[in-house]
Amino acid sequence: MRAWASGFIVAILIATSAWSDPLEETFITLDEGTVKPFMERLTQVIEGGFGPGQRDGVAKLIDGMKPDDELFWQFSVTYDGRAIPLRVHAVMGHRRDATVDFLTSPELADRIQLERNVFLDKLDQ
Repeated sequence: MRAWASGFIVAILIATSAWSDPLEETFITLDEGTVKPFMERLTQVIEGGFGPGQRDGVAKLIDGMKPDDELFWQFSVTYDGRAIPLRVHAVMGHRRDATVDFLTSPELADRIQLERNVFLDKLDQ
């Protein structure tokens, strides 16, 4: 599976090489059952390209991962009126917690960090 995913990512990177602005990374570690609610938050701030179908598909695949599994996705999303890349990389840990990395424009990465902080604060209450 990793070999296919790596080849898929290479193809995606070649196909999206027209994007020349710098990308920024942010991440969140999610326990089982919290992936979909966090992805729902993202759907509310991204204007297009990451709707309910994409959100639910990503959440379902992440929830079904086994320890050490990795999955990659590439989306072209609209944020703040601009088309930008959103690359998502998920790795499942041994305690059934998924680390989900997002690589995107600095503006969207900052917004994802804000949503992450609000989401995690609400989980702690």
